[in-house]
Amino acid sequence: LRHLWVRRGFGRAIHIYIAAFGPIVVYTIAWYIFKSILRLPKARADDLYAKIDVVVAPFVANRFVALRSIWVKIGQYLSGRRDVVNSVWQNAFSVMQADMPSDTPEEIDATLCAAFEVESVDDIFSEFNYQPLASASIAQVHRARLAASGREVAVKIQHSGVADVFRKDMKRSIVIARVVAWLNADFDTMVTLLTVWEKEIENELNFHTEVENLREVRRILVDDVGANVIIPEVIDAHVAREAFAMEYIPNIFKADDVMLLDYHGVDKAALVTLVVHVWCCMLFQFGVFNADPHPGNCMVQLSEDVGARPVLLDWGWTVHMKASSLSHYRDLITCMLDMDIHGAAEALRRVGYRNNQDDRAPERSVQFFAYLFRDTGDLEATRKGQKEFMEQRRAQKAEDAKAGVREKGGRKMQAIPEEFMVVTRVIGLLRGLATALEVETPLMEIMATHAQLGRQRKPPQQ
Repeated sequence: LRHLWVRRGFGRAIHIYIAAFGPIVVYTIAWYIFKSILRLPKARADDLYAKIDVVVAPFVANRFVALRSIWVKIGQYLSGRRDVVNSVWQNAFSVMQADMPSDTPEEIDATLCAAFEVESVDDIFSEFNYQPLASASIAQVHRARLAASGREVAVKIQHSGVADVFRKDMKRSIVIARVVAWLNADFDTMVTLLTVWEKEIENELNFHTEVENLREVRRILVDDVGANVIIPEVIDAHVAREAFAMEYIPNIFKADDVMLLDYHGVDKAALVTLVVHVWCCMLFQFGVFNADPHPGNCMVQLSEDVGARPVLLDWGWTVHMKASSLSHYRDLITCMLDMDIHGAAEALRRVGYRNNQDDRAPERSVQFFAYLFRDTGDLEATRKGQKEFMEQRRAQKAEDAKAGVREKGGRKMQAIPEEFMVVTRVIGLLRGLATALEVETPLMEIMATHAQLGRQRKPPQQ
């Protein structure tokens, strides 16, 4: 694994494109054979696709783990979307929610000494555990003790050489997404999301930015709102671009660890509802939110006095919405809850979303987002909702064809703002957590509650 990680340049690019285009070619050929040559019924074709998944999904997951970098982040996102990713792919990618290979002690020492401008790690820490508490795509976290105060801390350290690799891999991922979108226009949104993500990469690679985000959100959620969550406190004296120290939070585990939640008797419905409220508070009340709420960034700590508390980590990708945009999102959600089709359609227009059918059938875009923001449930309920929505879309398509008004190429998005892609991504990850824990939550009602509360707050700075 380490051999692939340290490989640079052309050799790494070859491995990336094999991992991506190999499966694309396999599924494209299968699609052509099943549909055009064998003309199989959908049920039979789905059975054969499932057999292909069993082979291809582990191959892609193993390549992603070996390549690390952005590929682990993509895998983490997909593994967190149990509501849309089938079980074979979800299980294959779930390995990326575990720890990734970590740097060597020598690399860690070099990074810390350069970041904090010291000759030895002992100048800062009286104790330092080289076995990481966690190791992810950009950084790893270690338990340590400050030499000056004796305080126990967690130290986040950027992987050696990760910045250059991340930037190049990000560009390669967009190339791959463009090819996929060329083959299937339904994946155009993937290109948009990756392009947005590319702009945020520099913030994720600069821990000064993450620290500022962490301080801001901790002030909002912990100090101002008094939310029942834990956000670690930054150790101000030890902050650098490639490393920083923060409060050590003991005895935590991932929010989707069903076995531990059940073992400790945690009320999963209450936990998920709290997590959803916290993110909707950030999003719709303050317009400042973590854009990457996968289970590795949302942990749980248990205590006798307050029960299960979410521990929110990794604030590198934090979105700050403009007051005007935030107002439009609040209008969209409240109109959708009130079933105000005209108001919701107008809010979508103000947000910047446009579909080629909006002029003649604006209610269809509202229906689409009502589907995205519908209440959560277990996997069976989720699949049922997906089936019903697709049946509704097929019926609309048939009506259009009968009336002779169907647009060339079918229903397509013409404009979707970058910010909107991130909002829907966050809601999707929250839905994925609820599905994984089989929890029903009134998602749109919670969103609307915080949108209405947000209207009573002072608008954020432009």
